[in-house]
Amino acid sequence: MTGHRLLPSPEARLRVTPWRTEPGTAHLAPARGRPTAGAVARALADLAREGYALALTPALPRADQQPFLQAGFEVHERLHLLRRPLHDLPDAPSPGARLRRGRQADRPAVLAVDAAAFPPFWQLDEPALDDALAATPSSRLRVAVDGDDRLVAYAVTGRAG
Repeated sequence: MTGHRLLPSPEARLRVTPWRTEPGTAHLAPARGRPTAGAVARALADLAREGYALALTPALPRADQQPFLQAGFEVHERLHLLRRPLHDLPDAPSPGARLRRGRQADRPAVLAVDAAAFPPFWQLDEPALDDALAATPSSRLRVAVDGDDRLVAYAVTGRAG
């Protein structure tokens, strides 16, 4: 069970990494193109031979889910989108934290905030933060810092299609 790597396939490639908080769980993601159910099944067989007991995917668009569902995957979690009407915004921003673009030097503090905010299954590590930032063609890391310039919150946003 090694770190990030591409699984060999004559078809669309799959990327695998150990799931950050659960030894024996692989995070299996399309790396380029849409894999076939056969490619996913072969990847699962390879992962089983390597000692993995479970495989998870990232959040996938409906069309990209099909080969994984055909290979026996089941829905584990659903993403929740938040919304807010904009007709009743306050006149001025709340005092307190200041927002700015996240920097490379902020990454340890981002991961510490993440670990404090989420249960172990959802906590990010360095590779998972990299994946979150690379999940869409355009992404941003924004951070909130308090009056002492301590990072108190972060957000990863992305845009595609």
